[in-house]
Amino acid sequence: MIFEHLYKFQNVSINSLSALTNQSMWFANQTSFNDPFEGIYCLDESIDENEIIALGASSLVETQGISHLEALEVASKRYSANPAEFREVMIGFAREINKKLEDYAKNCGILSLASDIPEDSRSQISNMLMWSHYADGLRGFCLKFDAKELYDSCGELNHDSKFSWAKMDYNTKPRQIRLASGANHKNFDYLKALQIKHEQWSYECECRLFSSRVGLKMFSKESLKAVYIGGKMPAKEETLLLDIIENQYPKTEIHKVIVDSGSFSIREGKKM
Repeated sequence: MIFEHLYKFQNVSINSLSALTNQSMWFANQTSFNDPFEGIYCLDESIDENEIIALGASSLVETQGISHLEALEVASKRYSANPAEFREVMIGFAREINKKLEDYAKNCGILSLASDIPEDSRSQISNMLMWSHYADGLRGFCLKFDAKELYDSCGELNHDSKFSWAKMDYNTKPRQIRLASGANHKNFDYLKALQIKHEQWSYECECRLFSSRVGLKMFSKESLKAVYIGGKMPAKEETLLLDIIENQYPKTEIHKVIVDSGSFSIREGKKM
């Protein structure tokens, strides 16, 4: 993990408070995210002769259990005997593989977090857009985690899932995926498509934790270092949130975040 801290901005809701009470966070699939271009990619279906033969060899290794070298020889002979028919069958095989890889990416669990701002000494706590878009305009709250402790605890406390993480890249073009690249069944291009967003989202400095399963995942109390409460949070909700933190996370710092009346900025107020 290359980041020191990770941040989760949230609204106050039954789900967010319940998850916090139970030391857990929801890993969602991509269909629930707010970016309409989530996971978008461009598929290149052009396949040359060598790739068709490689696909044929991969199919033979999988179905007949022969060596890769032997499979290449058999595939080459079948291609030479009837190139058009062999190409049609192998393109169908490639599409089946890619559909499985795409489905896996669509059904994996994703936890979206903000990372430290590169080459900027300010904390994400000062990021007004994150408070506006994800924490109900300072009516919500933000959880600050030790990045390594959070990631390690996910693996230690959720034995039914496998975890990985990725820093988001911001670009003006989606991921390019070649149909032939899934031949070895280890093509990660569909997962990598979930690691690219348009550059307009770059203010998030997003880091994603991936899980092999969707759902609530436990994290350690020790990984939660601070909770920042938006200055516009209603008093009743603030009281409820404070009660949860003080009882469940006694070592976690609690801070108030307020609007600086003299500028367009958000600053950390008093420690609570």
